[in-house]
Amino acid sequence: MHETRFSSLFIQMILRSMFIFLVLLFSAGSIHAAPKFLKPLLDFEVKESVSAIAFTADEALVVVALAKDDGSLLELREVTSGKLIQRFHSPDNPSEELEFDFRQRLLALSGQKRIELWNLEEIETKNSASEISRYRIWQQETKTSGEMKFSLKSAKLRWIEGKELKEIPIKPPFIESKVWTGTEGSEELDNFEFDPDEKILALTEKGNTQIRICLLYTSPSPRDGLLSRMPSS
Repeated sequence: MHETRFSSLFIQMILRSMFIFLVLLFSAGSIHAAPKFLKPLLDFEVKESVSAIAFTADEALVVVALAKDDGSLLELREVTSGKLIQRFHSPDNPSEELEFDFRQRLLALSGQKRIELWNLEEIETKNSASEISRYRIWQQETKTSGEMKFSLKSAKLRWIEGKELKEIPIKPPFIESKVWTGTEGSEELDNFEFDPDEKILALTEKGNTQIRICLLYTSPSPRDGLLSRMPSS
């Protein structure tokens, strides 16, 4: 009776030890295995230093911003081959950020002097610089450049300029509105993020560890030109 019980306990200990050993062996293999989620596609060289890169929503094209003569030289290329499709310029405006709208081939460029909006739907078929420049459909001088994003819910482009968060519709007449103008004693904005329904806005300021959460609601009066207001607390 005792021998049977001892044998049963011994078998359970052996099985438990084998289970632990297999778990550890599998974990070690997973930790030290080479990553297999990155597959090299291609390499291509450019002639100037790269300041920003953005892909179209369909991942077919990529725009590369290069530093060129105190401005930006932008190259539109095929993703799979690296083939150069078109070049266009943003003169006297070194680029810091590029963003594509997910709905269409609208490219937003945030530079040291201006924010620009380019319609790249047909730009690849144009040959002259004058033709290409017509596809810069909007531009706005800025005092300071900051984070820039297309809205995922509404057809708008938003960007930070100093203490303010601004926006424009991405269709004419491109009327600029101020979403956030700061509060007394506030610093320059650093980051912003809307919730998926765009009813709540999170803001951070440069040099400040505080995160401000604001509830968006429609202004009852357009007397100050703001489309929306957020309470400061």
